[in-house]
Amino acid sequence: MLKVKKLILGEGIPKIALPVMVTDASETAARCEEAVKAGADLIELRADSLNLMDSPALLGACREAAGELPILFTVRTAAEGGHFTGDEDAYASAVLEAMRSGLVDLIDVEHRHPRSQGILDAASAASFPVVLSFHSFSSTPGREELLKTLREMELRGAGVAKIACMPASDADVYTMIAVSAEAKKALGIPYLVIGMGEKGKVTRISAESYGSAMTFGCFPHEASAPGQIEITSLMETLRKLHGVYEKRKEAPCIFLTGFMGTGKSTVARAIGRSSGQRVIEMDEEIVRRAGKSIPAIFAEAGESGFRDMETELLVELYKEEGAVVSCGGGAVLREENRAIMRALGKVILLSAAPETLFDRLSRSPIERPNLKGRMSVEGISELMAIRLPAYEAAADIRIATDGLSVSEIVGRAWSEATAGRA
Repeated sequence: MLKVKKLILGEGIPKIALPVMVTDASETAARCEEAVKAGADLIELRADSLNLMDSPALLGACREAAGELPILFTVRTAAEGGHFTGDEDAYASAVLEAMRSGLVDLIDVEHRHPRSQGILDAASAASFPVVLSFHSFSSTPGREELLKTLREMELRGAGVAKIACMPASDADVYTMIAVSAEAKKALGIPYLVIGMGEKGKVTRISAESYGSAMTFGCFPHEASAPGQIEITSLMETLRKLHGVYEKRKEAPCIFLTGFMGTGKSTVARAIGRSSGQRVIEMDEEIVRRAGKSIPAIFAEAGESGFRDMETELLVELYKEEGAVVSCGGGAVLREENRAIMRALGKVILLSAAPETLFDRLSRSPIERPNLKGRMSVEGISELMAIRLPAYEAAADIRIATDGLSVSEIVGRAWSEATAGRA
């Protein structure tokens, strides 16, 4: 967590920063007053087009207008979607002068700017919080690269780490959500991972579920970045979802994973009956949405297309107060899926011996595309061995179902999933 004035980043509802674009000196302070009235948690003073340090009185007027609201001072270069055209030294000078003025509370520093380390060193010496920012308008880097960037920001001394990317596909959005979810455990500082544009809006409103401490709103029709949501609408959505998040703390989402035939569906329905939570049978839900059977989906879209549908369904669960999800046998194969599940609740791995599974599956009328041509104890053992590392990587709780009744499995699953909760 980071405390700036009375604001605590990393606690409660994600905080909304409202950008004030500095283009007309005569209107700047008035716009800060409007940001306060709009309900912003902090003001981002965008000084790309007007060097506020040329007019200390103007910066002082902005400080007075902001009152107790923290001011984040940002000079965004053209390379990162802004309007600043000065050289490297001019950039560093503008940011450092704002910091030393005593009139702002945080400064934004571009992570890869050539002068960033000098600015960070000066800020560290002054115990002044820095938002380190990375933007990518042309693509979304891979999961490992984004996680590495967040870790680098923390190691360099960021008070807040910020990543904003332009997704070209739904898969890019899922990558960013997974990165945010993983950062919950990997980082010791507040952070935000934002997808820009229309596709990325879900990353802004699901921020609390997936760990982002902040997001950016805008005045009506005045977005400073693609995909920003009008502040009133954003505030209402975040408050509503905070209620969902608080209820989920009391009764978490429970994800039942494991190989085909381990009893996920049976156990999910039993937990749902006893807890009153909604039960989601992942395969059935995908079939319903697609309007076709799983073998048909595999035939038309391949396994990767089917896995995309699983990820999409998991991402949408940030809206659920709590649910019991019977996952498809291969849902945990994607690292993104595992991160999303862990962010939303507890992952329970059900297991059974290959012989037990062969007996159950050979009597089932359900067609299993991944067991086609290898429906035998040996074939099941081989596929289980391939999937075991992913199952183990996802699991919070492990239950061997051989010899246990459904009620025994349910009792243990619920007890362990809710341990330590109110």
